[in-house]
Amino acid sequence: VSVAEYRRTSPTDWFVQFEMSRFGISAVIHDHWTCRLAENVCSWVLDPAVASDLSVNDGWMMVNPSGSATYLAFHAELVIKQWAPGWARRWLAVDAAQNNLSRIRERAEKYLSRSRG
Repeated sequence: VSVAEYRRTSPTDWFVQFEMSRFGISAVIHDHWTCRLAENVCSWVLDPAVASDLSVNDGWMMVNPSGSATYLAFHAELVIKQWAPGWARRWLAVDAAQNNLSRIRERAEKYLSRSRG
């Protein structure tokens, strides 16, 4: 999975390209992300100005700090434009999402360990 920001309109509003590939099947997705920092929520939709391999990619992510732990809630809905075998759809819908969440966790843990000294 690769991620690249291709436009930003404010510190909490940006456009991101995701490229994923596995077993010869790949997908390119262009999302518009918006964050509401006071609510600890980021949401996204497909960027209608740029072509993507999905016809729907809507979702949100919420971070909820609680004592010494932090909880992450994640919801996404996606629809692939073209036919793909069931295992490929599961990979995109489940495995890729879990991989992204794992990377978010790793980044957060690195950030916290640096900030603690």
